[in-house]
Amino acid sequence: MSRKQRLVLGFLLRPLLYCVYFVSRLFPRDRRLWVFGTWSGERLSDNSAALFRYCGSVNEHDIRCVWVTPNKTIRNQVREEGLEARHPWSIGGIATCLRAGIYVFDISIKDVNYWLSGGAKAVLLRHGAGIKKIARATDNPSSRKYKLYHGRWWEKAMLRFLLPWHMNRLDLVMATSEQHAAQAILFFDVERERIAVTGSPRNDILFSDNETTGSDPSSIWIDEFHANDKQVFIFMPTFRDDGRPAYPYSWQDLDELAGRLGIGIVARLHPVDNARPTAALCEQFNNIRMHEPAADPYPLFKKIDCLITDYSSVVYDFMLLRKPIIFFCPDLEEFLQKSRSFCYDYNEVTPAPKIRTLEELEEQIMDITSGSPALPQREEEYQSVLNRFHYFQDGNSSERCYEAILSHFVTQNDVNSCWSH
Repeated sequence: MSRKQRLVLGFLLRPLLYCVYFVSRLFPRDRRLWVFGTWSGERLSDNSAALFRYCGSVNEHDIRCVWVTPNKTIRNQVREEGLEARHPWSIGGIATCLRAGIYVFDISIKDVNYWLSGGAKAVLLRHGAGIKKIARATDNPSSRKYKLYHGRWWEKAMLRFLLPWHMNRLDLVMATSEQHAAQAILFFDVERERIAVTGSPRNDILFSDNETTGSDPSSIWIDEFHANDKQVFIFMPTFRDDGRPAYPYSWQDLDELAGRLGIGIVARLHPVDNARPTAALCEQFNNIRMHEPAADPYPLFKKIDCLITDYSSVVYDFMLLRKPIIFFCPDLEEFLQKSRSFCYDYNEVTPAPKIRTLEELEEQIMDITSGSPALPQREEEYQSVLNRFHYFQDGNSSERCYEAILSHFVTQNDVNSCWSH
């Protein structure tokens, strides 16, 4: 079934699904049963996956955790790890979602199953600590999100009917700092008391000594480059709201640039970016490895020598490793006009030179590979920006998130009561 067909079917089923949602509010909820999901169930990554795995390793408080996804491959992967996974519309998945007292997700409650979530507590972990305005703060009149929150009455009515999960009340939102918490108030219309500064669970891996890349092809490829004394850069541009490619160049140009400089580039496009090169073109690359959109890039970061990005929130997580960063932003003005505006002045929160052309990018990479990166020269500024976005700079964010959910929603009576799985 195509995406267009799914949208049409979803629209036709809306009246029935709304009935399902209101019925779901009648079911008693168990706050020791937590369901997790991310990216509409199509990935096993991000903060939800990190916290889910942590919760699965903690044998305390009789908490049962279930990953919810329609993706069979992901369900099998979760089960191979010894954890529990359910399809959102299987008999077991429906029963689980109707009983779960806590829904944990990164983007919206749709990541798990909005239509069965009535009466459950909604916990938003968030996708990242970035600078772009999102949700209620969106100020681009052509954006669907702007129309959802600030459009004409009929636009708001139609979009809220089609996308009700964007209007869902959030009971607890995680943040990485007070500044990040202030964003949550602006973006999601939540009170400060419903925000917990815990850090991002997915960043715990950056402080771990354990090898977690497994059989990721990109990891193996990085090792091969390092074995030949070549540095590897990861290229992670954000997507453009209008659907255009992130940069005005060809992938062949970037591959040739990497070849001249003797480096490898792992290209990690945003999951919703449609500018991914074809498989036939990728086979021609000698110095670029495309990272799978559904795979988690964070386990690779400790192996990476430098990040190349533009306006992505990933920069503020990568900074925790205190490695060089290149800000490649040839379309800054156009991005601000056609995609998103920022919460802060771009220059204030980007502690490295801003690169506009491939020629400047080549010069910056040469500086870094020669042993004179920008980071040591601007270390004080780098640390100042890092402190704005990350109050905690350790590997214990999953533990703090877990404890925050417990303290907000799980009483001692819940813990001590007897129930069976």
